[in-house]
Amino acid sequence: MPTPTQEDNATQESEEKPLFSCSECELEFTGSPESEQGKLLENLYQNDALTCPECGGIQVRWFD
Repeated sequence: MPTPTQEDNATQESEEKPLFSCSECELEFTGSPESEQGKLLENLYQNDALTCPECGGIQVRWFD
């Protein structure tokens, strides 16, 4: 049986919401901001290194 902490972590990671959108092709990328992938994407955005996976565009908008 999972502990409450494990359940809370699983719930947080499963809550997907928009993370960023591309200004060029209007793709909206969703995911969990608390997941490893979400944290990595935010770090890339903060360092001006995040590009759109669909069109390769560099003008992306991060959702807070």
